[in-house]
Order: sequence, then C-alpha cells, then structure tokens
Amino acid sequence: MLFSSLTPVFAAEARYGPFYIRPTDKGDYDGAYIHLSSGVDEFSVDYNYYGVHAGEKAHITWTLYDSNGDVVEFRDYGEGDAEKGSSLGFYNLEPGTRYQLIWESLTNNDTVGGFYVNVDGEASK
Repeated sequence: MLFSSLTPVFAAEARYGPFYIRPTDKGDYDGAYIHLSSGVDEFSVDYNYYGVHAGEKAHITWTLYDSNGDVVEFRDYGEGDAEKGSSLGFYNLEPGTRYQLIWESLTNNDTVGGFYVNVDGEASK
C-alpha cells in the first residue's frame, strides 16, 4: 500500500453576517472587522441596500482600512440602490492581517440593507 506525504488543503471559507446597513442621515456609518487566515489574501462581500421612501435612493461608499488605520481601498458606485446579489471583492491583501470594512451614507435618505463577509478567517462587529 502506498501512502502520500502530501496532505490535501481545503479552503475554510465561511460566510459571516448579516451586518446591517440602516443609515438615516448623511455621515452615518458602520461596518465589520475582517481577520484573514494565514496564507489568505482576499475576501468578498455580498450586499444589498435601497432607499426606503419613494423616489429616494441610497448612496453608500465602502472603505477598507488596514490595522494601522490606513485606507487600503475606497469604492463609491454613486447614488442608487444595490440589488440583492451585489458583491465586492478585495484582493492582494496581506495574509493573516486584520482589516476594517466601513460603509458610509452620503445622503439623508433612509436606507435599509445589509451585507455578508465571505472569508477564510473571521468577521465580526
């Protein structure tokens, strides 16, 4: 019988959340902390949000900070609702590092939504 010294590697990606997006005023923000496992340099976010009242649209920006508080990435897709199934990917990050992902509202429109973090690591409030 032959035995292999190679151990198969399996991704341990998990889905964390939901983390809610519920601003009512311009400047409202919240987010999540993401800790990448050793050897992992990416994670993704599934999200949706929309303006609550007729004719009002959401305007949410996303900022990823490293453990020193420096901006790693900033995304602004403009004013508009994000349908369920929208996603963001963050790549070429530092493995084993902790990040903070923040959403911020740029309108006074009541907005409702949420997001999930998909990562081999951990995500928390």
